[in-house]
Formats: sequence, structure tokens, C-alpha cells
Amino acid sequence: MMNGFTRRLRMTTILACCAYYATAADAQTDSPGFITELDVGIESFQWEEFDDNGNRLLTETGPRVFLTGMINKTVDSSHNNFILEAALKGYAGKVDYDGQDSNSIAVSSKTQYTGYNLDFTGGYRITGNLVVDMLAGVGIDAWRREISASQNAQGGPVNGIVEDYTIQYFTLAAGFPLEFPSHEGYLEIGLRQPFSTREQVDRFNVTLAPQEKTSGTISYKFTFNTHQNVTRPLSSIMFYYESFRFDDSPAKVSVLNSAPVQVKQPESNMDIVGVAFGHTF
Repeated sequence: MMNGFTRRLRMTTILACCAYYATAADAQTDSPGFITELDVGIESFQWEEFDDNGNRLLTETGPRVFLTGMINKTVDSSHNNFILEAALKGYAGKVDYDGQDSNSIAVSSKTQYTGYNLDFTGGYRITGNLVVDMLAGVGIDAWRREISASQNAQGGPVNGIVEDYTIQYFTLAAGFPLEFPSHEGYLEIGLRQPFSTREQVDRFNVTLAPQEKTSGTISYKFTFNTHQNVTRPLSSIMFYYESFRFDDSPAKVSVLNSAPVQVKQPESNMDIVGVAFGHTF
């Protein structure tokens, strides 16, 4: 399963690099409205799972760090109101695991997350008394979730497990550019709807399909006009919230220790609050 995850990461990186160089070439020859940006930051991550009665089975919480490369075409003075953006993000972090084993005995452990996110967004700016950007996009979020082996509250051993997630989704959002004496602000409020969700579980050798639900996103970005003075190290600061929501997956039958077992992913929620520090080139 590691080979599958690595293959997806490699192919996505190749596609992102091709898109970057193609766009960069266009930016140099035809349109001065393209901006390249590099962001680094930290996010507070939370993952929760619930049983069929809505009782919480586990919580994972902790920090993750990330690096994002972005290229976008903003609205320019030639009255071209189209917006294009491509962003590739890599992230990693070890978070606290607070859950229970198959016998409902409490378990504490650590979970390592490594993954990447690729987004393509297009839109159009509507001008008038209220300026608003109407945005739509498509993205993929793929991560590896490695829950470490541990002991339960009674001292019994609990095996670790590795899960590989691949989520493909649509986005719809509205963006509101704001002007202030000290900075430019940008508020974006949106919805995220997965259309394909795959979860590979190594220990049981099954692929699960959690049922997709709509979730929300919101961000606010402070931009300090450093595209006019690239010598400054800090171009922007962005605060954001994003999420995923999944109903439980259909059960699959696997064989463990020569006995058939039913495997399914419970209802799951992901919530992330983060801050990104950007530099514009």
C-alpha cells in the first residue's frame, strides 16, 4: 500500500510541476497578472470517529506543519476579471490518539500523518457596489494515517494500523476583496463536497468507501502589497478553517487470524484551524 500512496504522490507532483511551468511560461510572455507564492505554516488538527448511536469512539488532536506552493492569476488593470489558481501543499505531523480497542477498553497512542493536497480553482470577479469573486474548483487530498502500536488501560497490547486515504472533491466559494490603509484583505467562505473517497486498510487488506458529506471552509488573508517590493520576506498572513465530513462506510469482509471479520470506517469528522505565512515572488 505504501507503493500505491507513493505512486499517487509522484504522479500528482509531476502534474503539478507541468501545470506550474506551463502557467509560469504564460505569465512571462502574455500576462503580468500571475503571482507565485510560497507559504509555510502550522495547523491544529482534529479527527473524530463516532459509532452508530453518535457516541464518540476516538479523538486525534495535535499540530501539523505544512509547505504550500501556489501560482495564481489575479484580476488586473486590463479589466480581465477571470481568476485562476493552482496550489500544491505537503503536510506532516504526529498527533495524540485517544480511543479504545475492539473490547471498548481505553487506549492512548500517537498517530503520524503525512500527505499532500492539490487544488485547482477558477473564478470570475463581479464588480459593482459590492465586489465578489465567484469561485469553483476541484482538488485531491491524500494522506497516510499510521496509528502506533500501544497498550490499553489494562496493560494489554494493541496493534498499530496503517490507513491510506484518497479524497477527490469539488469546491464552491465566494471571495470578498477588501481594501485597508495597511493591507489588502481577502475573505473567502466556501463549501467542499467529496465525490470519491477511498480508504485502504493494511491490516485487513480491504478498501473502504466512507460516504461523502458536504463541509465548510473559511479563510481571511492579510496581504501587504509585497508584489511591489519583493525584498520583504513576509508578503501575507492567512488564518483558515477547513473540514471534511463522512458517514460510515459499507462493511467489507476480511480474514484475520483465519477468522472472517467485518470491517468498516465509522462516521468521521476532520477539522483544521491553521495559519500560513506567505512570500510572493
